[in-house]
Amino acid sequence: MPEKIIEITLKPQYADAQARGASHGLNLAGDVVITDCKSAHLYKLSGNADPREAAQTLLCDPVTESWAAAPLLRPQKGWKRVEIWLKNSVTDVTGESVEEALSSLVGACRVRCGEAYLFQTDAKADALERAVFGTLANRMIHRVTVTG
Repeated sequence: MPEKIIEITLKPQYADAQARGASHGLNLAGDVVITDCKSAHLYKLSGNADPREAAQTLLCDPVTESWAAAPLLRPQKGWKRVEIWLKNSVTDVTGESVEEALSSLVGACRVRCGEAYLFQTDAKADALERAVFGTLANRMIHRVTVTG
């Protein structure tokens, strides 16, 4: 079954408290300096569910959020993208809840949830990954990908 990833971000006119909290935590850790940050919720759908229908019916609040079936947060020069997902061996209770809701609305599918952050930083990818594992993620249950 093909996997589709839906990315949900806040519209620019709304304050991104999750991003501010993440950047504050990383700055307090002292290993990296974050000057700006944006966040997104990620939903990985496996199955026949239509991403557009899933996003418009359940996953996205059209008043405050935007969605795309491709990354909205793309790293430009001076920015790094960090994705945090639960490992496949870890139960994703949020994903199971979304899965149950979507199955009654748009058809059966499997759902895994994750988070994406776009950090404005000069830190090297490995230093940022270490800082993320020290503040936002747990090596035992998460996998982290840094790009940019």
